[in-house]
Amino acid sequence: MRASQFGNCSRLLLVEDDLTKAGLGFTAKIWQAALLIAMRDNRVLMEVRMVKQHYNASPGEDPRVAMRRSQYFERPRWCDREPFTLQCLYQPWTHCKPPPIGATIIRPGGRPLKTNKWPHDEPYVITGLGRIHRQGLFWYGARSSAQREAGRFLFRPRRWIQDVADCVTRDAGLTANGFVSMHIRHSVEKTAESQRLGVQLPSLEAYGVLSQALADDLGTRMVFVQTASPTALEHIVSVGRKHGLTLVYTNNSRSDNDAWGGWNAGAEMEQATVAAVNAHIGTRALASVSPILSLWTNFLWITYGLDVQLPARTTLCCDEGTRCSKMRVGSRTFDVFFQPSHHHENALRATRKVCRVGTNK
Repeated sequence: MRASQFGNCSRLLLVEDDLTKAGLGFTAKIWQAALLIAMRDNRVLMEVRMVKQHYNASPGEDPRVAMRRSQYFERPRWCDREPFTLQCLYQPWTHCKPPPIGATIIRPGGRPLKTNKWPHDEPYVITGLGRIHRQGLFWYGARSSAQREAGRFLFRPRRWIQDVADCVTRDAGLTANGFVSMHIRHSVEKTAESQRLGVQLPSLEAYGVLSQALADDLGTRMVFVQTASPTALEHIVSVGRKHGLTLVYTNNSRSDNDAWGGWNAGAEMEQATVAAVNAHIGTRALASVSPILSLWTNFLWITYGLDVQLPARTTLCCDEGTRCSKMRVGSRTFDVFFQPSHHHENALRATRKVCRVGTNK
């Protein structure tokens, strides 16, 4: 991947992030697919900014001239500063530069997007993440063993993100492999989405049950909480006080409504920074927990652990009784991944007593 992205710049796949209101986890999933598509077509993947066109030609003026004059960039979804792409948070994906002014850039048409009909001989091809998303075979149905490594390449945090994460962990007394990272997904929009799809996220009470059991199993009372919801944070803090857990979380604005990636104009940089910092802190956890129905779980998975060995992984349900009956499709279940050193038969003994073990992993 490094050789491909830092190699020949004569063939580029230019991709715009047009996934308005999609979270970073979902966006990352499509970027993973985009990188593999670019490599398969012997191209370098490059994120480019979205351009809007709004113009009124003057009497007698060539409309094409007016169009060039009135082009402007759309508001970026994540970064409000240079380069106005995800590379303000993550290390550059390539050393290549955008095509020169006046170069021919082909935007393939047709629905769905079919790479076998692309102009393969053209040096510059452009599309949007939305087009890749709508072709579900590229991402939802993809089973490439390179998917996780594609994500690990794309989402290597910049030094300033690492420094902020270091500051948080140092002030909180978190040490590598000395805490549990717990992501709580709770929002009005996600609840409505779950109802439409006929699935259900774990209850807030389930996070409390799981945090206590994992703390007992892993021998730590430190829990790093990732959540954008003030309601969820208030609940888990009360659980932590009751059961002697030390909870750590970043100091940032929260809302029970989704606020990232285009939901809330003006919040781009804060929300992007919080996401990147939280994810990087989570990579150092002894175990990481997240609901399987959230695509942030995928992001945590691809960034977690060392390159040399896959982390251990299991699926658990800690809601009460028969409410776990839909585990095969992800309802009310969690993904738990942890360091390989704890992957043995009795690693999660206390947790398995209070939680059912999933059958979909």
